[in-house]
Amino acid sequence: MKTIVIIGSTGTIGSALASYFKNENCIEASRSLKTKENKVHLDLSDFRSVCDFIKRISIEKIDILFLNSGVFEEKKYTQDGYEYNFMVNAFSPYYIAKRVLELQPDCRIVLTSSISILHAKQELNPKNWKRIYRNTKLIEHGLLKNLEGLYPNSIFYAHPGIVPSRLSFGLHAVPTRRFIQLFGNTLEAGANCLIYASSLPSCKNTWVVPRGIFNLRGRPKVKKIKRSVLLKDEIKKTIIKMEKELEEKYGI
Repeated sequence: MKTIVIIGSTGTIGSALASYFKNENCIEASRSLKTKENKVHLDLSDFRSVCDFIKRISIEKIDILFLNSGVFEEKKYTQDGYEYNFMVNAFSPYYIAKRVLELQPDCRIVLTSSISILHAKQELNPKNWKRIYRNTKLIEHGLLKNLEGLYPNSIFYAHPGIVPSRLSFGLHAVPTRRFIQLFGNTLEAGANCLIYASSLPSCKNTWVVPRGIFNLRGRPKVKKIKRSVLLKDEIKKTIIKMEKELEEKYGI
């Protein structure tokens, strides 16, 4: 029996993943869950919660870790003073992946990426706050990409298509929401992209996306990423500074 960890397990794709792996040792983690049995409370905006979660899952031999978190909150900050979306969408998933791979370098990590990164910029305080989601997802992708040099063939990327989720509807106007409802991917097909990615021998310089037009829906396929996800030096410096500040503050 495999041990599967799903971060963001109560979300749209996360719920489909949890259902698929119900016969495995599936550890579900979400902000809305209370810790009991294989369900773990995890608030990615709270570094103490992140550290407690790492300790909890470190006692397991993890086969696959799904990084499936994603939020959009306008002009919100964490209790430690960091931009909320950056902490939840980028820093905390990266930090968890880094610490897990340090302990278990043979663990497979699958990132729920987004096609919106094709139009994103590496900026933390955009003038248009609706850009913050795609910007932080691009930075998250870049941070995981940075770990590949140390842990080859351990990190995989998947875009599940555009699914009818609360997040998708929150990011788009009413006409686009209607389009997503009519032509978006099903939850099962979106989850299948992540599951397919977790089975590949390598996902270097590629990601798994739906086969359909504009990669919105359909069965999974492997596709080359047609944009650079290399991190800017200023982002790298921000991450190093955050790690140092948070680890010193919480005695890690």
